[in-house]
Formats: sequence, C-alpha cells, structure tokens
Amino acid sequence: MWKMHGKNVITLKIQNQNEAMFIACQMERGAIKHYSRAMQLMQALGRENEPLYARIAAMLDEEQSHLDQFCSYTDCSQISQDRQTLLTALMQDWLFKGGLMGAARQGMMEDIPSMIQYAQDSEALSAKKYREFAEMTSDEVTRQTLLSIAAEEDKHFLELNGQENV
Repeated sequence: MWKMHGKNVITLKIQNQNEAMFIACQMERGAIKHYSRAMQLMQALGRENEPLYARIAAMLDEEQSHLDQFCSYTDCSQISQDRQTLLTALMQDWLFKGGLMGAARQGMMEDIPSMIQYAQDSEALSAKKYREFAEMTSDEVTRQTLLSIAAEEDKHFLELNGQENV
C-alpha cells in the first residue's frame, strides 16, 4: 500500500507478516555485512587479537543465526521481485539514506569508533522494528522469535555501548 504525503513523498507500508519477515532478513543481511566489514578493518589494523574483535565475531555469528531463523518464516516466492526491491529500499532508508553504502559515503565505515556508532544505531533500530513486527503477526511462534531476537539486539547495543571509545 502506498500513501502520498505532501507533493513528492510516497510512503510504502508493510502489508503482512511475510513482508515484515522479509525486511527482517534484509536487516540481518545488512548486520552481517557490517560486522564482516568491521572485522576486515580490525584485521587490516592488526587488531584481531583484541577482545573487541572476538565480540564482533560473536555478534556476527548471532546475526547469522537471526537471519537463519527469520528466513525460516519467510516465503519470498509470495513477494514479487519488484515488491522485494521496494521493501529493501524501505529498510535501507530507515537508518541512513542509501543503506550501508550511504553510511560508507558518510564515513561511517572508515574507523572503528564510527563503525561501532553505526552498529549501535543499527542494533537499536533492529530491536525497535522487530518489536513492531511482533505486534503485526498473529503467529505466536513468529512473535516470540521476533521478541527474542529484539532482546538479543538490545544486548548487542549494550555491549557496543561500552566500546564507544576504542
């Protein structure tokens, strides 16, 4: 569903649980890319023996697990390719215009402190959205999965909060 706001802005609405889960999958894919990039940067800086590197590696594994769980609830064949593209664009626009590439253009991928800030913002947004998606679903297993993963994203946020000045 589309809604017009003003003269030039169109807002895309999530239509059902399947679309919400598709977006959740896309969000987790973004987190996986981000944490992979953070690990590459730390390796390039010779910092792979630091506790932060191990914590990022653990969060990367957890994000992969989240993706696997969300994918098990998502039927992409029920969402047209055009709709998938629109939903992905919607998700990418929530945090930074242009998604991960937009964040890179703004310098959010250049050093560890900015990457941590980007990750904190992403974790907070993910937790918020997963709770919103949980409210949308009538399936109790899906709801509990979303709420459980939202709590894990809260935990990631708190863990990153202590790493701000590294």
